[in-house]
Amino acid sequence: MPGFETIGKEEKAAVIEIFDKGDDFYIGERVSKFESDFANFLGVQYTQSYTSCTSALQGSVKALDLDLGDEVITSCFTYVATAEAIIEAGGTPVFTEIDDTYNMDPLDLESKITDKTKGIIVVHMYGAPADMAPILEIAKKHKLVVIEDTAQGFGSKYGGKLSGTLGDLGCFSFDSGKLLNTGEGGMVATNNHDYYRKVHEYFDHGHQNNPNLPRGQDTRIKPGFNYRLTEIAGALGIEQLKKVNFMVQKQLENKSKIFEGIKNCKKLNFRKLSPTAEETGEALVFSLPSQNDVDILNKLLVEAGITTKNLPDAYDWHFAGTWNHIIPKYTPEWFNQKVGAGKKSKGVYFDKSTDLLCRSIAIMIFVYMDDSTISRIVQVINDFDKE
Repeated sequence: MPGFETIGKEEKAAVIEIFDKGDDFYIGERVSKFESDFANFLGVQYTQSYTSCTSALQGSVKALDLDLGDEVITSCFTYVATAEAIIEAGGTPVFTEIDDTYNMDPLDLESKITDKTKGIIVVHMYGAPADMAPILEIAKKHKLVVIEDTAQGFGSKYGGKLSGTLGDLGCFSFDSGKLLNTGEGGMVATNNHDYYRKVHEYFDHGHQNNPNLPRGQDTRIKPGFNYRLTEIAGALGIEQLKKVNFMVQKQLENKSKIFEGIKNCKKLNFRKLSPTAEETGEALVFSLPSQNDVDILNKLLVEAGITTKNLPDAYDWHFAGTWNHIIPKYTPEWFNQKVGAGKKSKGVYFDKSTDLLCRSIAIMIFVYMDDSTISRIVQVINDFDKE
């Protein structure tokens, strides 16, 4: 996730211009332009900026108008914010297993649907989209809204379409570790005007921005929160967006170099991509025969100064199977009984996903990786494979 790597003179000049002009830091022309540019980049009709992807997800789930006990299904492998957004929006999170793409398993998805299910949040992990065709088919069959959590998937494609544009709503992250970096920030994208109206009202205390009334007398239907993006973030976003295609290209090139150097390693089982998927190359993911192998290789990588991404270093924050503060308190009773939440030991609520994730490593790929770094990664992994 290299956005921070490419921040330079363009972003600096854009921010300094705000001070030089003495412009108000409140939402203005830069945020509006960033929203417009982002919509054009994605090829969607509407975009609404938010302060983070978490708040964007929360606003999107709120747009479903959930009743008490309504369920929203998502993947068990995601950052905890996905589940938090469901809970904060008044929904009940239900989790699916993942498959060998490290994304939502469509086969498990349909088994988790009940008469209380109102939506699905698909998460595109590690810069590669989930298998959207069967997921969208299942959603259509059961008349469910699909929200795409594209925090890690911005710039990837499925069937030639950018991730975040295939479902009903797409949510994006611009924090300091993401492909597009505004320090903090998020966005909702949609082609549905009703959903756009709801997420637009929610991000600003319910303001409807009635053109016939001053702001102090504005109309409102429902409450919201203050999730307004700043002009500084908007200015950064405008410049960062211009560099996205370059960043993706460089990541893919660097990932390819590493892959070519380790593709014949016998202990490595590389992540699969969904049909028609085009990734961003932000991570090289593979599984090993055992968790002990992960411990050994990870130690070697750390000693060599090589950075991993979420696996194994942040496993606990990205896997619902370890979230005892959410399961079983916020999950439905039928789910608790099925997975044995509160009865099993930590990390085994989802047997299939637990096994895969505990045996996996994700090598972080950067835009600016010199040949010596790439060679070091290849050497460490090959040496491990020969042991």
